[in-house]
Amino acid sequence: TNEEFEKLKSRPAGKHIKDYTAFGGMIAFTLFDGSLDNTKKFLFQLWDLGAIAFYCGHGPYRVRMLPPFGIMTDQQLTHVFQLIEQAILQSSQGDSAKG
Repeated sequence: TNEEFEKLKSRPAGKHIKDYTAFGGMIAFTLFDGSLDNTKKFLFQLWDLGAIAFYCGHGPYRVRMLPPFGIMTDQQLTHVFQLIEQAILQSSQGDSAKG
């Protein structure tokens, strides 16, 4: 998972990732300014693309994922990170997601 985040951070969408944590089966990351509005905008975009995540915390709000690593393949994980990248790029367009 850390490798996927590092790859993502090296691409244009990566500038919007403020931090990330992967511990066991829990993944969390902060996007944009960490606001609830921008985090939700990303989450709805990710949902539309076919992946599920939710938010946690406050000040900053973070994206939280609990993937089923016991049955998930490396190819599926890579695909989810591609969706995350798409959702970041799509939700960063416009005035509300400046990062």
